[in-house]
Amino acid sequence: MKTLIKRLANKSFLLCLLPVVLLTFLLHSVDRFPLANEIELGENERLDSRAESAIKTENRWGVSNSISSQEADKTVENVKNTRAPSTHEKHPDVKIQVDGASVSGHTGGKAKAESLLTTLKSTIVPESITGTPEPPRKQRKVLLLSSVGRSGSSFLGLLLAALGNNMYFFEPIRGLPKGYQSSQNVSEELVRYFRCDIRQKLLQVGGRVDISVIHPFTKYKHWYQVRLQDLIDRCRQEPLIIIKVIRLRLQWVRELMNRKEMDNVKVIHLVRDPRGSLISMEKLKWNTTEKDACVKIYKDLQERETMASLFPNRYTFVKYEDLCRDPYGEARRLVQFISDEGQKGSNVVNKSWLLNKTRVDEKDGVRLLDPAMYQDLPKGILEYLKEHLHVNREHRFGPFTVERETASMYQRWRWVISSKQLTEIQDACVDVIRTLGHRLFSTFADVRNSSIPLFVDNPS
Repeated sequence: MKTLIKRLANKSFLLCLLPVVLLTFLLHSVDRFPLANEIELGENERLDSRAESAIKTENRWGVSNSISSQEADKTVENVKNTRAPSTHEKHPDVKIQVDGASVSGHTGGKAKAESLLTTLKSTIVPESITGTPEPPRKQRKVLLLSSVGRSGSSFLGLLLAALGNNMYFFEPIRGLPKGYQSSQNVSEELVRYFRCDIRQKLLQVGGRVDISVIHPFTKYKHWYQVRLQDLIDRCRQEPLIIIKVIRLRLQWVRELMNRKEMDNVKVIHLVRDPRGSLISMEKLKWNTTEKDACVKIYKDLQERETMASLFPNRYTFVKYEDLCRDPYGEARRLVQFISDEGQKGSNVVNKSWLLNKTRVDEKDGVRLLDPAMYQDLPKGILEYLKEHLHVNREHRFGPFTVERETASMYQRWRWVISSKQLTEIQDACVDVIRTLGHRLFSTFADVRNSSIPLFVDNPS
């Protein structure tokens, strides 16, 4: 009996020990050979990470290339939904024993891997090829072109931006290296910004974003406080895009406006008497000669009639002097031009300052309209004009201010120009001055004489 009990005890022990041994063997096997679904999970996690990093690339200027957040989400989701090849797909010749039956893996692993690689490559879009997708075509586009600097383009640009519900780009061409500012590159850069494809480099000009991109989102913000993609998204949501440039010829613009994707761009061409512009440039020590500046201005003036003929509703001309004499009237005309109201593309010089309801500035003898006549202007425009025109006479104007007494600003050069400067500028710019309908002063005394009008056809 004792012998029988010992034998049974040994067998029970072995039976109890057997599951432990089997379990240990199975755990050891799992550590050495991970399950197929564990491998696939790890690869899909890596795909998710690669999809996120594929949304942005770096171009040769070190500028981040971004696509819209909606497109980014869609791209990431597409890649995430692309299942990684299973163990059977990657190893089609491996046979796995399942319930005693031999099952071969599928043979489509190679095709699936190639498809996955193609999907990943397609998410990396070179900046020079497409950039950000073009905004909806209902978006209005306005190009403010000044032939040369110091012509009042900053004042006019901010006036247009005061319309509200827009994004205003100040000299985006500065984002291009100087060696790349050819006619073709400059034109392509404008197309880029009209598509809201903004360069990171532009945000860093001057340190603050609102120097180059005027929008409530950028106000008082430094470049490192603004995420580029967020700015692009807001740009695409605005109904109006305004770009101000001075490094562009009107002939280039004409060629640009013939392109299909630019058929809704409107151009505001601003010109100032070169004597005023050049005196201001010299004061700031800009490296510009009288001849070079006036050649640019005159070439643009020669294109004026062609532009008005080809694009009667998309081109308009503004003289800085007219804007100063009648800021409210010119503002109304430009608002109507942008919004397709009234005489849409009228290039007739605004003569509303000749109406009866005028007042005379005692200092300059210039007729100005009563602002009360223009209460139909947008609120932002009225507030901008009130803030920037009606300033105290004791206010000290800096060289880059947009606050001014327009009644006297446009002729201020007459009291600071020297006799030598007058001779040199008038000799180099005689064609421009005559084309603008301004007076060529024969003596230095006439320049200083405020009773002699600047305009040859002045009605006063």
